[in-house]
This record gives sequence, structure tokens and C-alpha cells, in this order.
Amino acid sequence: FAGTLLFGSELKALRASSCWAADIDRNALTLLVRHGYIPAPHSVFRQVRKVEPGRIVSVRIQGSHISLSEATYWNPLEAFEAAVRADFVGSAEDAVASIDQALRDAIAYQMVADVPVGAFLSGGIDSSLIVALMQQLSTRPVRTFSIGFSEEAFNEAPFARKIAAHLGTHHTELMVTPRETIDVIPLIPRIYDEPFGDSSQIPTYLVSKLARTDVTVSLSGDAADELFGGYERYPLSIDRWRRVARVPAALRRLAGAAILGIPPWGLELLACPARLSKR
Repeated sequence: FAGTLLFGSELKALRASSCWAADIDRNALTLLVRHGYIPAPHSVFRQVRKVEPGRIVSVRIQGSHISLSEATYWNPLEAFEAAVRADFVGSAEDAVASIDQALRDAIAYQMVADVPVGAFLSGGIDSSLIVALMQQLSTRPVRTFSIGFSEEAFNEAPFARKIAAHLGTHHTELMVTPRETIDVIPLIPRIYDEPFGDSSQIPTYLVSKLARTDVTVSLSGDAADELFGGYERYPLSIDRWRRVARVPAALRRLAGAAILGIPPWGLELLACPARLSKR
């Protein structure tokens, strides 16, 4: 409808309006196939755009005319570059203490709420670290939640159970059957609004449903692996960098410029030469 602006934190909020009318964006589906999700500012619908992180949208209404303008108030790349330029002064112990304090401040801030707060606990380093600090900052046992599966290869419940016992949390665990996970699949489109390729979406829903019986807000440990090098690819990257660092800087810049000139599909072929034989 001309002269109508809809906004909300979820697509399902927009669909609730009688003015809702949107078509699937085929270009967004291309992004989904490439990235496994639809990155901002795109959405699965042509007429809907997401507000990117670090940006603010201003709306100006003049009669029936609506105009939008965007401005950046925080740029992660600029923040990263500024951090690189500001060399840390201190010992390794000072660095650990600084990170510890930053984590405590962040977790204490997130624990401030007028509703019950808990945490998802998988037994991994990230969620275990967050729960450990939550327990130190709390005057009572923290409510923690985890789900387990009968398939041993996917079952993290025993690890979470050990961490919960060690920290003294009030722990709730639910063993999920294959039938229960399959029953979630029809609900996925309504829960997440648009498709994304992440195998954690079903377990996330199940543990959220479990936690909601006792708490309203739950902290989780997402992104710690990326920040602290928790995946195997990070040590491999460091090893490769040490080898590449032996090459003169001028040659590295030339090689970098050449790589940036290769389209994404070309990089995929270089990474997976077997695809060449299928073309």
C-alpha cells in the first residue's frame, strides 16, 4: 500500500498487518545458497530490508510520502583497525586479567533483568566460561539447561552435566528422541521467518522451549570459538601465516590484489578442484 511503512523485530510481525504484501526475492535465495543464510540488508522478500548492525534508519513523513535515510553509528571494521593500532601494553598475565574483567562486566550487564535469567549449557568452553562467571556473580545457583540425544556422537549432555555439578548450578536436562526433533521441522518456517542453513536451529528451539518453563532470559556462548580460536582451522591459519610471512611484503600485496580480483565462484573452484570435472 502506498504511503505505508511497516517495521518490526521479526517478519511475522509484518505479516500481521493487513497491508502486508511481499514477493520472494530470487536474488536473496541465491545469497542463501552461497552463504547458508540471507545477509543484511537483504531479506527473503523483495519489499523487506533488514537494518544492518551498527546502523540507524531515520524516517521522514511528508503527507503520504515516506522517505528513509541511513547512517552508521558504529563500524566493526573501524573498531578492529583502531584496536590493532592501539597496541596492548602489558604482560600476558595483564592481558588475561583484562579479558577476564571485560567478560565479567559484559555478563554482569546481561544478567540485569526484572525477569528470571538462566543459561544454555553445552559443556563446551564458551558456555561453560559464561556459566562459571554467572555463578561467581550470583548469590544463588544459576539455572542452566541442556538437551541430550540418544546418538552418542551428537550428545553433549554428559559434558554439561559435569560442568553443572562442578559449578553447583541448578541444572535441568532433557533427553530428546528422534521423533521429537522431527516434529519440530514443520514449525521451523514460523519460528525463524526465513530459511538459513544451520544444523543448530532445531536443538536451539528445543533447549529454548525447555528453559522457558523456568526462566524468561537465557545467556548462551555463541561466538567464543571465533573470538578465542576454538576451531581447528585457526591453528592451521596461524601455521600457514608463518609460512606466508617469509614471502616479501611487496609480493604478498600483489598476491592479495590478484586474489581479490577472483570472483567468489572462482575461489570456490580453487578450493574444491573436483568441481571442475563436473562442469
